[in-house]
Amino acid sequence: MPEWFKGIVLPAQGAGPPLAEKLKFYILWLVFILRSKITGKKYVGSSRKNDSKKRLLAHNAGKTKSTKSGCPWILIHQEVCNDYTEARKRENFLKSGRGRKWVNENLKIN
Repeated sequence: MPEWFKGIVLPAQGAGPPLAEKLKFYILWLVFILRSKITGKKYVGSSRKNDSKKRLLAHNAGKTKSTKSGCPWILIHQEVCNDYTEARKRENFLKSGRGRKWVNENLKIN
């Protein structure tokens, strides 16, 4: 669940549709970093699916060609973006030399 969802009070049961139903039109983009438990390599990706757990399961099931050989993966970082362009820019930055340096310094991983 994105950080900004925390603290939102859900309506009482029977007081209307659940919060998720009310917000289903609002699509969030995720930028995430996975780390292989076997090789220690990192993978940076993005997704418009709001559920990072499902995305991680797909990577660990071998459904993504680029991460198939490093299974199992663990989620080490994720960021929420408001649109596709913002997410792709952030993903490309994290894949760059400066971005990798930022990841290593700020997330304390090698």
